[in-house]
Amino acid sequence: MRRAPMLLVGFWVGMAGCRGAPAGGDDGALAAADAASADAAVVDRPPAAALQVRWPGGRAELTPARLQGLPRVAATVEDPNRHAPASYRGAPLVEVLRAAGAGDALVDDATVVFHCADGYAAQATVAQVKRFAGLLAWQGGDGGPLPALPRHGGGALDPGPFYAMPTVAGATNAQHPWPYQVQRVELVAPAGRAQPMAPPGAPADGPVARGYAAFRGNCLACHAMNGQGGAVGPDLNVPLNVTEYWRPAPLRQLLADPLSVRAGAKMPGFAHLGDATLDDVVAYLAYMKNHKVPPPR
Repeated sequence: MRRAPMLLVGFWVGMAGCRGAPAGGDDGALAAADAASADAAVVDRPPAAALQVRWPGGRAELTPARLQGLPRVAATVEDPNRHAPASYRGAPLVEVLRAAGAGDALVDDATVVFHCADGYAAQATVAQVKRFAGLLAWQGGDGGPLPALPRHGGGALDPGPFYAMPTVAGATNAQHPWPYQVQRVELVAPAGRAQPMAPPGAPADGPVARGYAAFRGNCLACHAMNGQGGAVGPDLNVPLNVTEYWRPAPLRQLLADPLSVRAGAKMPGFAHLGDATLDDVVAYLAYMKNHKVPPPR
């Protein structure tokens, strides 16, 4: 996983840069005027690339000019990928999907999948995108390009062409991820995709079900299970389940602290999830070795 929770610092919505004047008499009016002047100085530039959008029964390509014409949003957020506040500008995710023609598919329990250049495939429900005011950004707050993000292991990376994020405080990564280098957005109907990664027959209140929930929230964007999920790392069930070639103790250690097992490991550690949750994830992985689908060729 490469995304984490966030905290909203500031938020602004509009076509041309209009803020509500703060309370406080003349001082408030002057502050509002200064803010409006700053917004007017920002140049709204179109994105550097088109966005591919797919939904059940349709697909579209939103050109930079089409995206530029959507209602604009600017937000200052505590960016977990840079561990510091940052400002971004773009369009509301819901408006992007509507502009593509997918409005009829925007039901709350549908899934939005963000396909990224490196194979990362983060996802959230439409209800979560609405609740946390998802933003598709292609500019920094100053009107320039998206600012570079620190690369895991050192250096920097360009988060473009698109960087998606929540703009309401309280969103966990499982509720609304922070995928960068987004190239395509897919809208999946509630019953439009089989769930080969689900643990069939597992008790709803047991460790396997809890591990499945943790896997979806923290692992699925990078790793596939039975062919469903991200492509940053390997599929963890086919043709061999990870528990068939890793003993439980080192696998558990790998999940908690990858660098303590593999020098130069790029996967982040998940010790922060707690011992019980990591045990549940291992239980889910072990359970799935008896529920494989034919591996892709």
